[in-house]
Amino acid sequence: MISETRRKFDAWVINTYNQLHDTLFDEDGRFRMNYMLSGEMLCYLLVKPWKKRVMDLEDIRAEVPQEQVEDIRDYLDNPTMDVQAALVTYFTPAPENYEKFLESELGQALLTVLFKYGFPERMRFIKEKNPEKIEGAAFQETFETELYRVLNVEGFQDLFYHAMDFIDRLIESGGEIPEDMRKIARLLESQEDYYKWW
Repeated sequence: MISETRRKFDAWVINTYNQLHDTLFDEDGRFRMNYMLSGEMLCYLLVKPWKKRVMDLEDIRAEVPQEQVEDIRDYLDNPTMDVQAALVTYFTPAPENYEKFLESELGQALLTVLFKYGFPERMRFIKEKNPEKIEGAAFQETFETELYRVLNVEGFQDLFYHAMDFIDRLIESGGEIPEDMRKIARLLESQEDYYKWW
């Protein structure tokens, strides 16, 4: 529940939404791909449904988690990887809803992209931290273990983090974000309330 006045909170929601929208979308309304899975994108997805309801003159303060607002403000004030990682947790289904989430169009599309780009990054991460797990006969066991982890929420969340790392490295090296990620941007933008995917 938000403790500040309705007027102050509503103004913050609208201003934050407008600023993030201007950052994420070009003049033609196309998503700027270099912001894919960025903290700005995650903040926008959380604020967007609030803005719609505020514009409908609803008082949503009792329904908005204070922790979410604090994390959004923290990231926009100081965009660190730690706060960005905290934002990811709001896009991770509860364990009991994970299977249902993966059956949805959004869940299938998101897992496909996260697996395609996040899984190789995960294996690269393991190779750097624990090279013995990637060498010789150990590779097959490590590979199968990591594949199995995708079947649970923790593995999904790790793929999310590693896909973010992949994009960061790609941008730093001057590469272009894969076009198949644009479908994710469109699907996410079409959602009414991302906190209620599942």
